[in-house]
Amino acid sequence: MTHIFMIMGNENGCEIIYTQNHEVKIMKSKCRVNKMVYQMAHAYYRPVLPTLKLIKKIHGYSQKVPVLIEYDRLLLFPTISMKDPSCCWINYYCVADIKGNKEKTTIFFGEYSIVQKKYTQCWSCVLPIDKRVIRKQLQRCHEIHSQFRKDRIIELVEKEIHSKTNV
Repeated sequence: MTHIFMIMGNENGCEIIYTQNHEVKIMKSKCRVNKMVYQMAHAYYRPVLPTLKLIKKIHGYSQKVPVLIEYDRLLLFPTISMKDPSCCWINYYCVADIKGNKEKTTIFFGEYSIVQKKYTQCWSCVLPIDKRVIRKQLQRCHEIHSQFRKDRIIELVEKEIHSKTNV
């Protein structure tokens, strides 16, 4: 099974860090990081903009809004402004632990074992971001995960889209 840990933006496009058969791999793309997130959502038939608008409306977020792509598998949150090409998108479901301070944060990623009921640590990275920012984003993801059980997000987004078109 493949688990996406994070998507790192850079001046040349982005890098997707993931595991496949318990081996960490990095795939480089010339695609901008935001476009990659949108393409992933499109591949799972998730409309990103209506989903973001709904999450903003329900939770009152105005910046760094997480994107739920696949429940229990892919819930990405940005570390800095989504418009910044060097933004990193981290998969909430693969974060095993974080450690850090105001200057930098180490994020430990892993695959969750249902049998062992714990993460098997696979990879870590250090980002020049305050630990409190990452904690806040993890809390937002927890709220979104709790709010949108299974495919409830699809129902709510469709309801929101239809209510706008019928007005």
